[in-house]
Amino acid sequence: MIIYILMLIISLFFAYFASKKEKKDIFYIFLAFMSCVPFFLVAALRYDVGTDYMYRYVSDYFTLFNGGDVNNLEFGFKIIDYISLEFNNFYIIFIISSALIYYFIFYCIFKYSKNPVLSILIFFLGTFYFVSLNMVRQYISISLILLGYTHYIHNKKYLLFILLFFVAFLMHTISIVFIPIFLLERIIKHFKIKIDYKYIFGFLLLLVFSFAYKDLFIHTIEYALKLTRFRSYLNSDYIEPDLQIIPFTINFALLFFMIYTFIKNNQTKKNSKKNNYTFSIDEQYILIQSLAVLFIVLGSVMSIILRISYFFTIFQIISIPYFIEKYYNGKIKKYAVIILIFVLTITCVWTHILHDSDEILPYKSILDTEMTFK
Repeated sequence: MIIYILMLIISLFFAYFASKKEKKDIFYIFLAFMSCVPFFLVAALRYDVGTDYMYRYVSDYFTLFNGGDVNNLEFGFKIIDYISLEFNNFYIIFIISSALIYYFIFYCIFKYSKNPVLSILIFFLGTFYFVSLNMVRQYISISLILLGYTHYIHNKKYLLFILLFFVAFLMHTISIVFIPIFLLERIIKHFKIKIDYKYIFGFLLLLVFSFAYKDLFIHTIEYALKLTRFRSYLNSDYIEPDLQIIPFTINFALLFFMIYTFIKNNQTKKNSKKNNYTFSIDEQYILIQSLAVLFIVLGSVMSIILRISYFFTIFQIISIPYFIEKYYNGKIKKYAVIILIFVLTITCVWTHILHDSDEILPYKSILDTEMTFK
């Protein structure tokens, strides 16, 4: 774990000094870039780190190398494989994929986060980074969705999002689940639905409903999988139910925090012009976190659904600093950050140190595969 901690410290060092500069300052851009470099290098130069490193990515590479084809591999990621074949080295796969993932994620952090240092801590302690060492294809797609949507939120550039979504889809087809969020936005805007406490009770009912009608969910999802390349999962552990208590508890608590914070700070504000109702950034972040909880809950029916939640939980690196910085100050803000970091640290230690989720330990580098860092 030493290499990861050292990576985090160096990244936070540059991020801290970047936060002291104006965003248009050339030194801000340089420091932001340097903050990304440690995450990139550790990921790009790793060897057999991450559950799917050998099992999926290296295996697919050699299948293509020997003239075969990988039918359940998206076209976009095949391009990365073919580039690697040109260099006759599968290490190139992880160098290219790491460059894409961490450039997009750190661009979003330094462009849109209200507190880049806190965002990096959430990205690391929230185990998003460790998951990205395993789910490489999906994380390229996730990083593109994050970039496209945050840019879309702030600048209303629909064309950019559509373009990035198309590339994300070519990297991992499961990214198509993000399309309905736009339909939900339109419905919310059209009917002028306001965020309130009823959302909390709605998710509690959903949890009960998912257990009560478990067979209906299973048959529906199995039928849908048969129509896609994911049909191979039907004979695997991915169809087993898996309600992960820790992710559910943390994400539900974060949803409650966002809703409570939003309502508490907006209940005295009355919209005098009803026709000017807008679906605010606060509400959009709440909607995204709600969907994260939704898919975690539905994992209690079939574990493969949990993979969908990663497309929504990643927004926490932007949304949590947004709510904390916008609505809190002084000691309350300080305590909120301390509690958040404490909870995430305990979770990270439990899942990725004590239980080695995603198989990120020990760390080995392509520079010396005999050298390991525990």
